[in-house]
Amino acid sequence: MSALPVHPDIVRISLPTPFPVGPVNVFLVKGDPLVLIDAGANTDEAYARLEERLGEQGLAVRDIGIVLLTHGHIDHFGMVNRIVQASGAVSYAHPDVVAHLRAYDADSKVALEFFVGVMNRCGVPPDIVERICTLRATYESLVEPIDIDHALRDGDEVAGLCALHVPGHSPSDILFHDPVRRAAFAGDHVLKGVSPSPLIRRPRPGEQKVRTLLEYRQSLERTRALDIDVCYPGHGSPFGNHREIIDSLLQRQERFTGHVYALLEAGPFTPHQLMGMLFPRVALDTLHFGLSSVLGHLEILDDRGMATADECEGILFFRRLKTEG
Repeated sequence: MSALPVHPDIVRISLPTPFPVGPVNVFLVKGDPLVLIDAGANTDEAYARLEERLGEQGLAVRDIGIVLLTHGHIDHFGMVNRIVQASGAVSYAHPDVVAHLRAYDADSKVALEFFVGVMNRCGVPPDIVERICTLRATYESLVEPIDIDHALRDGDEVAGLCALHVPGHSPSDILFHDPVRRAAFAGDHVLKGVSPSPLIRRPRPGEQKVRTLLEYRQSLERTRALDIDVCYPGHGSPFGNHREIIDSLLQRQERFTGHVYALLEAGPFTPHQLMGMLFPRVALDTLHFGLSSVLGHLEILDDRGMATADECEGILFFRRLKTEG
């Protein structure tokens, strides 16, 4: 395996989070203006670590000129307000993130109501639904309304970086492609050794339900076609050979789909029952990821005519369909 190219003007800063995912990366891209990609979780510990790491570069938060967000998850956007207030930096994100953060309280309430409905239809027991709602309420102190300055659409360019919309893990995922350095800042879109879950998505008004795993696979193919030498991910170390990483991820997804199909031979099962078989130790704060993963693979099986769902008293039960050959 060839060595990764060295970009001394790109600095990876690992920041702590209070979430099971562990530390999150933000990236400093030195230049004029100084660019920060992602903003970590909104905790005093994370902000102190950011100040410390910037200080090691002879810089301070006040020197940041631009903040770019890869997607709208709480561990990636949390400190935008703090950073902008300290520096006067200009912030950019996908339009969905801009709208969500400007009306965070109201939008989060609707999002939670949607997820509760999904959990109910997937057969999650009421006591677990209630505990998850209580847990999510504890995260509210980490988020405040944020007024992002500019919405980024597919193909927009900022500070020499091209924003590519690669939905799947979230509807707002943006990969920042640097054609000069032959690099990509990938957020959670592609991670080495980890299969990012395409999360359950609330459709926009007038939008049909999106099959997020199918959409994610299409986005991965788009990223695979890029000519890049190094990916800077939202978690873990930078990596090269992005095509091998993506091929491995797509293969793991295929194997997992086959595993779900095999389990359905003894079905029908609710998505929650299948999740328990596949992830027997899933915790409350990661149930969203586990349930999203199972639903994604069930949707692939449905799309291929290999499984279907029946509804009984408001709960979905998936059963296997026989295939020819």
